[in-house]
Amino acid sequence: MIMRKVFFLFCPALVLFLTMNGCGSKSNLVASENAENVVAPATPGSLDDLVNTAWLFEKFGAVIVFGEPPACQMSNPKNPSQSAPAYWSLRENGVLTLTLVGTTKAGTWDGKVVVLSGETGTKQN
Repeated sequence: MIMRKVFFLFCPALVLFLTMNGCGSKSNLVASENAENVVAPATPGSLDDLVNTAWLFEKFGAVIVFGEPPACQMSNPKNPSQSAPAYWSLRENGVLTLTLVGTTKAGTWDGKVVVLSGETGTKQN
């Protein structure tokens, strides 16, 4: 019974991870991104304005809901029951990091737009 629960919790996370990293391509071997390499936005957004917002990232095939740090939820927009917890942080300079299954993506928040791994998210709420 416990193995079944672990299996059903782990599979959606694995699907999201593989989708996010281009399953089947050599690009899924890319190392985590370093926040130090991200250029901070001219005007950083506030943490309070990002919390409890949802963003669609089509390249990753995921909707990301930013909860109170470090809590975050990623889900498949085509099947929201496929979801996985992720972890995020926002620096005072507007640079953010998001970690799922040991892979870290870096980006920015300027108060209006979230950019993650070079992709601009589309606000969902």
